[in-house]
Amino acid sequence: MNVSYEAMFLIDSGLVDEQIKAVVEKFTGIITKNGGEVVDVDVWEPRKLAYEVKGRETGRFILLNFISSADVKNELDRIFGIADEILRSIIIRQDPRADVRPSRARAAEAERREREAAARAANVAEAVVVVPVVVEAPVVVEAPVVAEAPVESEPAEASSEEA
Repeated sequence: MNVSYEAMFLIDSGLVDEQIKAVVEKFTGIITKNGGEVVDVDVWEPRKLAYEVKGRETGRFILLNFISSADVKNELDRIFGIADEILRSIIIRQDPRADVRPSRARAAEAERREREAAARAANVAEAVVVVPVVVEAPVVVEAPVVAEAPVESEPAEASSEEA
């Protein structure tokens, strides 16, 4: 019975494009040679890993969706374990409701983000409008001078002379 599987494996980020293609072709060849069908291959950009894996701090993930029997999945898992180019790997049975072509969804999401970033950049460019500001000299208003009224002195205490 053929089942949908999703294999994700981690390779060294230092590999060049030709080496990456060779690794992907090696594993897709194993699947097709044993009667499986490769549905989708998604090669991710290099990423910084959360922790070192076999002495590497960065790596490149490859997501491989395929339909095959359990025997093909087991053979692929065995080869992942002994292959030198594979740093880490996992193969899971894919949920029937899941998208079997996630690379299309990732590409659409990346395109949507680029469009939104371009729209934000255009809005910022439109929002920046240079308005000339005319600065006038400050107006000084002099207050009228008010003469101070003389302060009345308090009456002196009655002196004993008057009594």
